[in-house]
Amino acid sequence: MTQALVSQTYTWEPLGNGLINGTGDTVKAITSFNGKVIYGGNFSQAGGINALNIAAYDPVTNTWSALGAGVNGEVKALFVSGSELIVGGSFTQAGITNANNVAKWNGTNWSAMGSGLNDDVNALIVYSGSVIAGGNFSMAGGNNNVARWNGSNWVSMGNGLTGSGDRVNALTLFQGNLVAGGRFEESGSTNISNVAKWNGSSWSAFKNDVFDDDVNALIVYNNDLFVGGDFTHIGGSDRRYIARWSSNNWVSVGGGLEDGPVEAFSTFKNTLIAGGNFRKTGTGLFVDRIAGWNGSVWSRLLTGHNDHVYALHTRNSTDTMLYSGGEFTTAGGKWTYFAAKWGPVDNISVSGQVRYADNNSIVVGGKIKILRMDVITREIIVVDSTNVDNFGNYTLNRVPRRDSTLRVMIFPDDELIDQGTDTGFVPTYYPSTIQWLSAGVLYASTNMVNVNINVIRKNAVAASGSIAAGISGKVYLNIAPELPGTGFPFLRGSVLYLKKDTSFVSFAVTNENEQYSFTGVPPGNYQLTVQRLGYETETKQITVGFINLDTVNYYLDTMNVIGIVNISSNIPDEFSLGQNYPNPFNPVTKIRFAIRNAAFAELKIFDVLGREVKTLVNEKLTAGEYEYSFNAVSLPSGVYFYRLNTESFSMTKKMVLIK
Repeated sequence: MTQALVSQTYTWEPLGNGLINGTGDTVKAITSFNGKVIYGGNFSQAGGINALNIAAYDPVTNTWSALGAGVNGEVKALFVSGSELIVGGSFTQAGITNANNVAKWNGTNWSAMGSGLNDDVNALIVYSGSVIAGGNFSMAGGNNNVARWNGSNWVSMGNGLTGSGDRVNALTLFQGNLVAGGRFEESGSTNISNVAKWNGSSWSAFKNDVFDDDVNALIVYNNDLFVGGDFTHIGGSDRRYIARWSSNNWVSVGGGLEDGPVEAFSTFKNTLIAGGNFRKTGTGLFVDRIAGWNGSVWSRLLTGHNDHVYALHTRNSTDTMLYSGGEFTTAGGKWTYFAAKWGPVDNISVSGQVRYADNNSIVVGGKIKILRMDVITREIIVVDSTNVDNFGNYTLNRVPRRDSTLRVMIFPDDELIDQGTDTGFVPTYYPSTIQWLSAGVLYASTNMVNVNINVIRKNAVAASGSIAAGISGKVYLNIAPELPGTGFPFLRGSVLYLKKDTSFVSFAVTNENEQYSFTGVPPGNYQLTVQRLGYETETKQITVGFINLDTVNYYLDTMNVIGIVNISSNIPDEFSLGQNYPNPFNPVTKIRFAIRNAAFAELKIFDVLGREVKTLVNEKLTAGEYEYSFNAVSLPSGVYFYRLNTESFSMTKKMVLIK
């Protein structure tokens, strides 16, 4: 995090207020119709308006609208045929019209498509001028899981696609043929495993290879057919969740995906996008349920999504937005609620000057980074970065407008240090602190100037002769994701500060395996403090001798950026601080306090010697009653004091931790 310069050119954003309606919400299909993006699934509200299982998003106004009265069951498939939107799923009514699992919307009204189909419709497409439906249905006339609409009735397509657990999940066009993917074994007497092609008169297999599980998604990319699904083997060969049809074989795509199925495909900016419930690619890249494939390598779309992605869509080949839908509530570490868009960053600029805090002299060199935190994985995301020039100035030109809560931090330039020039400071947050809770927070809508940073000087301790030792260990993060393996990007970025007496002497930053190290530390007594955005701070007293200390480990608990809950909107008559409960406690207790009027508040924990051990609250609060759940798992048993400070109020109370 200290060296590479990063500029975030694309980012995830919510679609208005998303599809918020409690548990069970999901998006299963997305398409474009009449200039709007249509989302279908299982929900009852979109952007705060009533919209039953289908809704239209306007990219221009960033607002949602309903499609009449919607449909009375889950929408699983969407496709546009001429001037009509075709909708498939599991429903019996569209608007006020009886419609069995398939219906059409002309922009004003709903209408049925004949008598419909007798079970779920999972996929829709137009082939040779006719609407084709795929799903779980079976009708008189041989409509086994796939059928064609002739304008007045649903008719069969050969012998359909059947077998154990038979269903069609996806449809696409490839080399003039209609291609179906799903779970099936034959068409009449022809053996076909999960992927079939229709030439206008009969179904056939691409090859007699057996897929060991469902095919959920199909797409043509760079003139090749890609399939994604629950399968891990094709014809006995390892093909984990994704494969490509090339030279009459199903071939691997970048080692596949490591740990979960593909549910959806799209293309964006000449890149294949895969969505589903996977966390890593076969090459070990952590992508979190959505990934890009450029024909050679996999890539991340920021920090991905926190749950299943079932649908992906771009409106056309030149569209600057990729739309996603599923069961997720976050995308790129932001709250998005089941629907999100990936597109260019709306930029502002942030500029300022960097000086030393102790003598106000100009700092020459260093790297400025704008940071935010993924609200789920707590990965530290660098949204923009730049170098400090020879006059101590910096300008960040690609800062996302109104992008969550951003913090500015400066790091020494590793390249200068490698060349023998030490800029002589430790990583410092704007305006002048190593504490993320004390850092200034940006939520910018226009360009910002004079965001000036006063860095905290580093004073190296000279070794006596050749006597020096090392300090190393790991910073274990109590994070939400619990995944097997190592090398996750959300584990890196904890900053450790080594201090002797009142002076900082060195720092280190953890890697993707949570490891850090100091070398050449002279004997003596030190304080070693770890700081990480979104986590509690922890300090250890270290005595360095002649032997390396290689197990100085930390265990950090998460801490909300706003680590409190407003438990009442009532405006209190006065400021107050309540007694923690329970007391004594082990290891969690609750602290309640009241703020009479909007004020900057600090809630801190001290030991019996008066040393500050934790900052719980350090921000401006509106009037109200608050409760903080304090977890003291990292502290030893003993007596502690907690103090609430505002401009006009201060009170301290005692608490007892017994382990």
